[in-house]
Amino acid sequence: MRRPTPSRPRRTLYGLLVAGSLVGLVEIGLRLGGVGPAYDSDRMSQWQTTPDLVNRHMRGSREPHDFLLNTNADGLRTAASRGREEGVFRIVLMGDSNVFGWGIGDEQTLAARTQAELRTRNLGVEVINGGQPGYSTAQMSWLFNEVIRSYQPDLTILFLSMHDHNRVLVSDKESWRGARGPAAHLRVFLARRSRIYEVLRRRLYTGSHQTQVMPDDTAEGARVPRVSDEERGELLGEIRTQAQEWGGVISLGLMPDIADLRQGPGTHLATRMGQAWAERWSTQAGTRMFNIRACCPGGGESLVFPFDHGHMNAEGNAAAAVGLANAIEQALP
Repeated sequence: MRRPTPSRPRRTLYGLLVAGSLVGLVEIGLRLGGVGPAYDSDRMSQWQTTPDLVNRHMRGSREPHDFLLNTNADGLRTAASRGREEGVFRIVLMGDSNVFGWGIGDEQTLAARTQAELRTRNLGVEVINGGQPGYSTAQMSWLFNEVIRSYQPDLTILFLSMHDHNRVLVSDKESWRGARGPAAHLRVFLARRSRIYEVLRRRLYTGSHQTQVMPDDTAEGARVPRVSDEERGELLGEIRTQAQEWGGVISLGLMPDIADLRQGPGTHLATRMGQAWAERWSTQAGTRMFNIRACCPGGGESLVFPFDHGHMNAEGNAAAAVGLANAIEQALP
């Protein structure tokens, strides 16, 4: 007697069950074999400089010298505390390693030099260094909520980080708040959970081992910016709302890079990635933008480290501080 042929829906269901079982077995085998997920949250999370450092010697992988680092109880590179002096206008500079002052001493950073410059003009201003190495705008918003808001600055200038545009598997905001939308949820799930996904990435992309790649490296289509324009706008809106509780103002800023420093006086600077967005946001928010890219024309290599053109040396920070002090003086109430 002939058996009845299973219906098409039933055959499809059987096929899916078999395929799912095979995928599950391969996934288990890869996990037992020591294959990790594509995304490691410990490598792209919220970090902060250790609090209460005293004359700690710091040295990066490329530097032929070290520099001394001191931090306060909140892990900020400043001697300031949360308590404030009456009548003093408090400013916090936030940003990545350029604002932090990687490679130079505490008194040579942009914040320290800007404060010194403003005080020579008899202005009662305190400038606090809120920079942190490697930070994106998302991490700045996290630090603002965790630490900076306790200082209740009158003005906070967030110097936009080029790290925002580096491409990653899971954006900074997604790493601590989760994904939004079906496509993003699938991408994040595969990056966090699937070992098969990681094996396929290794075979398809030569740079799959890198936590983040440069903005122009779009070969691996599953990557997204560390902070998208939409995410940045949402995060800035949140900290702007917080600052309004004590009458504080949030502004954006742009630091010079080596291309800016090489330009001669009066030379038109090319628009930088993210600058047009920052200008639009500043206009919509009704706040001043502190663009000091044109602070130091013709300075070139003399204002950066010869072994690291990505960071300004002491002379570079001193020159940039004059430009920032001029802008702040014009903006003071």
